[in-house]
Amino acid sequence: MTQSSFEDLSVFENLLETNFYSNFFQKLASNNIFNILYALTHLYRNKKPQADCVATNKDFTLWKFELFVEKKLQFRVKEYHACTFEKLRKIHKISDGDLINSLKLEENIRGMNERSKNPGDRGESFFYFTADRKCILKTLTFEEMELLKWMLPVYLNRLCTRNSFLAKILALYSIRINSGSSFYVMLMENILSESEDPLIFDLKGSSVDRQVTEECFGTEEEMPRGVLYKDTDFKNNVGTLKISKKEAEEILKVVTEDTLMLQNFGIMDYSLLIGIDFEDTPFSTIYYIGIIDYLQKYNSSKKLETTLKKFKGPGVSSVPPIPYRERFLKLVKDIFNIETKLHLSIS
Repeated sequence: MTQSSFEDLSVFENLLETNFYSNFFQKLASNNIFNILYALTHLYRNKKPQADCVATNKDFTLWKFELFVEKKLQFRVKEYHACTFEKLRKIHKISDGDLINSLKLEENIRGMNERSKNPGDRGESFFYFTADRKCILKTLTFEEMELLKWMLPVYLNRLCTRNSFLAKILALYSIRINSGSSFYVMLMENILSESEDPLIFDLKGSSVDRQVTEECFGTEEEMPRGVLYKDTDFKNNVGTLKISKKEAEEILKVVTEDTLMLQNFGIMDYSLLIGIDFEDTPFSTIYYIGIIDYLQKYNSSKKLETTLKKFKGPGVSSVPPIPYRERFLKLVKDIFNIETKLHLSIS
């Protein structure tokens, strides 16, 4: 164990001097989100050249360090493809300073529980929005981590060299605290970070179990916020997005390439996330678009889901990668009212 590569973080010592933060630290010292934010803030604030790290190879850099919050915590952090992710962040004008501002505890400690979710109530899994809403921290299962490590070279090359609507992964870590199990964590962009109160849709192109409300609203503006709407809700209340034909065809072209990459890795069940922001001035609606949840292979559990749900009729979400992509691209065509024929590559 070495601390030679890291400097002390006096800011946390200052926070501990107040009763408010001392109470919070006592309650959150074992909280996974808190500990991971603490470790990553420390890492980016104090990172030295790779020569000072514990170990490095072509796939990851390993850091080990100790921090103290009520009790000593030993961290073992693997940072995967650090140089390529740094290149990706620079292309999109995201500096280490920007990551520090998003992750720092001084901002995130208030309202931490309100910004975190436990997807599917899966034990220690979490999905956390940073206080500035610019980033998302998300834990991965072992299977998701293995898939992502397999596809990372192709994924990073695509996002570094071409336009893409795939939600950007900004960093990837394996984090172990003391003698506990490792957490697989990815830091992602929040596609909706620039929008204060958008109307949000999660679309897959399917119709079975893809409805949140049975109500049909007079206009899109009347739809309540704070709800993640789905395909049937979009069809009943929005129908199409109004952009130029040139913009729509460019979006279809990029999404066609993005989904071909996903298909080639055997991935399905991804979603098109759409955020709609209505401005005060006429004809100034803003659309936010991205492909999310793209780490699901068509495995045995998804095949079983297909079998169980097929009795509900056609339009189930869980189908193999090739028909899933075909249906997804039809969804994009319908959303943007594109009439051109699709020429789909298989590999």
